Amino acid sequence: MKNKCLILTIAIFWALNLTAQPVKKHIETEKAKIEKNAEEKIIDVVSFDKNKDGKIFQCPMDWEVLADKSGRCDKCGMNLKEYNVKAAQENLEKYLAAKNKKAGYDHSKTMSKKDIHTQSKAWNSVCPLDGEKVNPKGKTSEFKGKKIGFCCDDCKIAFDKTPEKYLKNISKDGKKFLSKK
Repeated sequence: MKNKCLILTIAIFWALNLTAQPVKKHIETEKAKIEKNAEEKIIDVVSFDKNKDGKIFQCPMDWEVLADKSGRCDKCGMNLKEYNVKAAQENLEKYLAAKNKKAGYDHSKTMSKKDIHTQSKAWNSVCPLDGEKVNPKGKTSEFKGKKIGFCCDDCKIAFDKTPEKYLKNISKDGKKFLSKK
């Protein structure tokens, strides 16, 4: 009788163990899917445009930080910049693609190939628009005999429109960000 109980117990144990394997594998697969989606941080950029003006504010360093009005990034403290929804979506997609490759996002990757030849040593070490460190591989602008460097291409575009306005934001030696004026 003891042998029959022991054999029956072992048989039940193995039967339960074998039927549990597919369930366990399914749970692990679903868990992996959830974690992957969380890593990708699927974000609907359009949903942040509450006033439907086609523009949103986005952190130029942490592209997943979005808002419908100006302010500061809750991750790094940088001022949010205004972008149209399409540009914000592109920024976010590039950021997430780089993050998924386990690489840090590099602003220089937003440069077009034709602009690579314009890279050179900048006079300043901080961006005149937001005080971020100048990208040494980024584009520069010439202004009053100085090569002005930027943290990203968007800052260069804005600077080129009104350089005098933005040069007031940095110290005379180009090493300190004073404030937005």
